[in-house]
Amino acid sequence: MNTIVILYDENNKYESLELVQNKNALLITKEVFLKAGYKEDEIKSLNGPLTLNELLEAMCNIAAEAKAENIIFSFADCPLMNEALCKKLLDTHIKYKAEYTFADGYSYGFAPEIINSGSLNILKELSKSSQAEMGNKKVNREALFDLIKTDINSFEIETVLSDSDWRMNRFAFHCGKYENYLPCRELILNKNSDDAEELCLTASKLPAIIKTRPAFYNIQVCDKINISTSYSPYESAWEKVHGKSPLKADASSLMPFEKFSALIDRIADFSKEAVISLSAWGEAFNHPDILKFIEKVLSYEGLSVYIESDGLNISEEAAEKIAGLLSSAKERCNGWPKFMLAIILDAFTKEKYHELHSSDAFEKAVENLSMLEKYLPSCVYPSFTRINQNEEELEAFFRFWDSKESPSKGELIIQKYDNFAGLLEDLKPADLSPLERNVCWHLRRDMTIYSNGDVPLCRTCLYSNIIGNVFTEDLCQIWKKSDSILEEHMKNNYNQMCRKCDEYYTFNF
Repeated sequence: MNTIVILYDENNKYESLELVQNKNALLITKEVFLKAGYKEDEIKSLNGPLTLNELLEAMCNIAAEAKAENIIFSFADCPLMNEALCKKLLDTHIKYKAEYTFADGYSYGFAPEIINSGSLNILKELSKSSQAEMGNKKVNREALFDLIKTDINSFEIETVLSDSDWRMNRFAFHCGKYENYLPCRELILNKNSDDAEELCLTASKLPAIIKTRPAFYNIQVCDKINISTSYSPYESAWEKVHGKSPLKADASSLMPFEKFSALIDRIADFSKEAVISLSAWGEAFNHPDILKFIEKVLSYEGLSVYIESDGLNISEEAAEKIAGLLSSAKERCNGWPKFMLAIILDAFTKEKYHELHSSDAFEKAVENLSMLEKYLPSCVYPSFTRINQNEEELEAFFRFWDSKESPSKGELIIQKYDNFAGLLEDLKPADLSPLERNVCWHLRRDMTIYSNGDVPLCRTCLYSNIIGNVFTEDLCQIWKKSDSILEEHMKNNYNQMCRKCDEYYTFNF
């Protein structure tokens, strides 16, 4: 039975970087299949970037020319590709006469996908007809299976299951992003077995893989707020420090653009790809230089902008200027949109909005949201934080905003309530925490930065546990200061604050 290997090279930045002994991800991935017995002419390469239509067309042509019945498909930058797991997948695929076979439960990058050439032709036609919108999009790492899922009952699918489910770790061993390249390098250097299960276990015990670089920088650019929020500790915490409400904050509580600009340069160098939130606390659109802040972040194709706003003082002129910035900015290489704007509503009615925010601006917020969607299509998300006080409006909120006819065209965000490690009363209408505690995602992926440059251990700390200042210290040194706490989490040892916190399982970007 003729089987060929197709490796898709998306031509990313990190696939050519050395991993070990003058070898990069492209070379190591190909070597796995050569060692598995495939000849040079049985390993085909496709160079991207391609749309899914283009990929499927090219794969069908290659399969037809080689008269191949089955195709082993993988991205070309997966240096932890496992030879034994590849063989097990192919054996399963052939034994059960499957049309599509994949590994489930393992970390991404350990196994390819296997597809029958006949099914490949069906997918090609599907991507041109009923799923044309999906077919015209750039190929991503889930593209084939996402397409199959649109008509999943039409395909004979087999899986090879891992003994343990490693998906909770969210490891992705490929070199498409810097935060994934680093764990690849670390695991290769610490590789003590060729068994896929053992490698997953090893990865789960290495701090340098658990925590690489921040992927989410939550930056406060302006302390001033326009409205109160009943479930937020910010107003009282800021007042304790400054002696007045952040409703009355002045120009002294702004992050200067010059310092922000230099910080973004350092972030781009340190993390390469990340989402930059301008909303750790305060209302970002109260900053007179907010457009310059957005433009600065967008100047790096590895960085995206995320803003949480009350939406009350964003003018149509500002929306038009942001649209212009987005139009001229390059496409992102971090897997996220260029710009995301969440408008905090928390209610479906103006009465509930007033109860939660002590404001009568609900209708203005909704009106501005509609205006913003006109200039920034698919970038604007009405936001709803679930608490006991608004739970009865959740269904109406979801049904309205989920509709393509709504002002947000179906975009929305539902957020979990945070009691800040017991500082606030428990207002959660439902407990969503997992049965087994995982190592805190925020320690692993987030850095919160206040307008004066201070960095708390995490956002939950508010103005305590300051571990550094980005204006006077190196980012890497600050980032490493939480390593010891992370390692304690890995041993299931938690300090008093972490023990009471239930944000550990929530994931930003």
